[in-house]
Amino acid sequence: MGVPRRDKTILHALQRELFEETGLVMSKVVDILDGSVEFQWGEGICRKATFLAEVEDIGSVVLIPEEHADFVWATEEDVEWGVCEGRAMRFAYVRRWFLKACRGSSEETELSRTHSST
Repeated sequence: MGVPRRDKTILHALQRELFEETGLVMSKVVDILDGSVEFQWGEGICRKATFLAEVEDIGSVVLIPEEHADFVWATEEDVEWGVCEGRAMRFAYVRRWFLKACRGSSEETELSRTHSST
């Protein structure tokens, strides 16, 4: 997710990117999950942050094929085992953040895990 000049803040960029990549409408940010990843991007350095957010309707996911190949709604147990709906789940660096998000909730939390098609 980038914060182009048209976005006033990183939270505006989060809301825009979430909608553009999934069709989901964010209702609120619950948490900024620990850690961030920095990497070289062109001539600059980018920082990728991971947020826990609530959305209005989880039944309306529409992925952009150029960005994501698949998604699944996963419980904490699914993330712990790395398997959901009979499929192996691969995580780059965010597995511990998903688990933190699950454990931080007083009720069972389901999270969407998307992975890049590129």
